[in-house]
Amino acid sequence: MRRRGGSPFLVFVVTVALTVGGLYLFKNINQQQQKSGNILPRPLPTLPPGTPPPTTQSLYEFTTNTQVMHSEGCYEDQLVPYGLIILDWGAPRYFGGGLYGAGTWAPDKSSGFADDDTIARAVEAFIQGVWDCRLPTTDLAIGIGVSNNGPCWACPDPDNPNETQSGWYHAGEGWGQMVNQVEQFITSKGMQGQIVADGADDMEVEWATFAETKAFVDGYNSVTRQLLFDFGDDSGGTNPWPWTAYQVWYVAYGAADDLPLPEIYGYDSGSVGQATGWEQVSQWACQNEKGPMRIIGTMDEAPEAPSLPLGVSWKVMYQDITSASCTSPMASSLIFSTNINFIWELCSDYHHCPWMGT
Repeated sequence: MRRRGGSPFLVFVVTVALTVGGLYLFKNINQQQQKSGNILPRPLPTLPPGTPPPTTQSLYEFTTNTQVMHSEGCYEDQLVPYGLIILDWGAPRYFGGGLYGAGTWAPDKSSGFADDDTIARAVEAFIQGVWDCRLPTTDLAIGIGVSNNGPCWACPDPDNPNETQSGWYHAGEGWGQMVNQVEQFITSKGMQGQIVADGADDMEVEWATFAETKAFVDGYNSVTRQLLFDFGDDSGGTNPWPWTAYQVWYVAYGAADDLPLPEIYGYDSGSVGQATGWEQVSQWACQNEKGPMRIIGTMDEAPEAPSLPLGVSWKVMYQDITSASCTSPMASSLIFSTNINFIWELCSDYHHCPWMGT
């Protein structure tokens, strides 16, 4: 005699299908909310259209010393207490035994290396410094940065092409797990109302292949829901050889939780074309990917690239976005301006920077 509820096997299949379908729907809803939602813990003050936001100070990180990082965070919060800050380490690195990490910058611009756990502790010290010196207006997203610069330090065996993509993928997984660890630190300390941790990646078309870069991005997004900011350049527009427009769009915006923060450094007048290049890709997305990109801000590099005053790159990007009917609705999403430096460029002697306590 058949049970009124149907066979146990049928019930099991339906239950699994509903569960998987529900998880898929939940994931897609979360992706939509994450991509379109507020990036900071609290909304920023509303500025008149076309007005550049305050420029935060992002840094190429040369140390994982927790005392220095704590002082650095305190100084940063006093400088500009709300916006997006990128703390940029170098390219991914494989240490063996399943342990990944990234480069650290040195005064001669050579690289040392630190594993993901060490970088996490350094960023946590930075965030603790922000928190200890916080202001009522403190409202910061901390993008923990890496790059796709080669050679394939992320590969267990750089001479084996078959391991290239898997190495980058696992490096992305490790970076995403590290960002999760920092975000859990923020939550455990009750800081989540004023600080959030995300990932960031300086993705350049000339540094690695699309397959390698995509593998890192996909690995990152497989383990975390924290955003990944692409602060790379695109001076090639829709012809970014050796990549394609789709490939630039994918790593900057098409992947699950990725958002573009274009670097527009202005070493010369032609570098302003980086803004136009990003606008061209956004217009391409209107035609090919059902809508423009949500470009969230710009990154300068002064004084190393001094030909453009701070804020000009943001204005150029804003003008480009508003130049076309398809992309102009995204102008209100251009809410961040940041400037990135090597520490020693900000001080006459990097040992005596304000955050070094001397």
